[in-house]
Amino acid sequence: SEDDLLGLSGVSDELYPPIEIGSAPQIEAVELYNRARLAWQGGQGRFLLGVTHFMLMADYFHEKLNKPEESEDVLELLDETGYQVLLRGAIEYDHQVDYWWAFLNDDNRRWVCLHALRSESAPARIRALYRLETLPDKDDVPEIPRLVAQALRVETDDRAEIAALTVLGIRAKLMKQTSLNLVTQYQGRLLTTITRLGIQQMEPTLWRETVYSTEIDTLVAEQAFNGKPHVEEFAARTVGRMRSLAAVKYVADAERESRPGALEALAIIRDEAASLPDVVTPQGRAYAWIANTARRLAINPLDTILRFVLALLGGWIGMGEYVYSTFRSQQLFTPQRWANTIAVGLVFGLFVGVTYLVSSEMNRRLRVFWPWWMRMIVFGL
Repeated sequence: SEDDLLGLSGVSDELYPPIEIGSAPQIEAVELYNRARLAWQGGQGRFLLGVTHFMLMADYFHEKLNKPEESEDVLELLDETGYQVLLRGAIEYDHQVDYWWAFLNDDNRRWVCLHALRSESAPARIRALYRLETLPDKDDVPEIPRLVAQALRVETDDRAEIAALTVLGIRAKLMKQTSLNLVTQYQGRLLTTITRLGIQQMEPTLWRETVYSTEIDTLVAEQAFNGKPHVEEFAARTVGRMRSLAAVKYVADAERESRPGALEALAIIRDEAASLPDVVTPQGRAYAWIANTARRLAINPLDTILRFVLALLGGWIGMGEYVYSTFRSQQLFTPQRWANTIAVGLVFGLFVGVTYLVSSEMNRRLRVFWPWWMRMIVFGL
């Protein structure tokens, strides 16, 4: 049974203040709370409640706390440790997370989320990582990056690996250059998709020797070679967003050793960063530049084809109508008149389509990657 798993069969409840309750489910909820709280050991123990038992316990306390006339007895029973247990279960089973989150301060929230990184459930680990993105860390010895990196090192689930990399990438963007304190306006905020995207696009002023530490930064770079294509790409992009010289040096050294995937990783890093640091070889820089140029020109080919066809049709119809209306013959359907209209219009339409591709479409796709003067020389002429 679950009681046997907790190792608490026969444990007396005299340690906890009795409260007046009136039904068997309420008695069971309080009993489960007492035993789960004891097994939690202030965050040093384990969370072993199953989903059914946790739902019963959490729903009971949620109901009582929302009834002012019945909340006093429950408030006597619940303490900081108890709220930690409830939040830990909420993260584990995705049940009333925001509700129990509000009862704890940032230190307790951080403690519970870091504890949840040890969960056997990948979705629970992902939820914990999401909550850790902007939580303030300890002032003296920051522990969130270190423990997230430890979890990343042993993680096997692809989604959880990407979630851990996201945490390290987001926190790197929000770190002040002079310390490991989060930028004030983002402390403790749960990020929406739009806010997260905006943070990821924030440009650091320079490459830093390390963002967290050499070990953590290098671990992020190592994930660019872990054998899972989408994780590898995300890890390389995270390196580019972090702007860590230690991480880029690891990839650059791999490129010098002709390690498979190193050049591709450098190209992805270059896609995220405005430039590559001097630790990258000229060969790596050239490959990254060519690969990113080709990728930008080849992405969404159907969109390019559609734009070309529309430009061609516009030029064809425009020139065809001009030729047709200026033809001297009074007969509207003579073969020569239609042949000239179609042939001249088609040639002119092809010219318009190619001109649009070279001068506008390619220029638009390379707008951020190529400097303005290079685009003006290549496409303007």
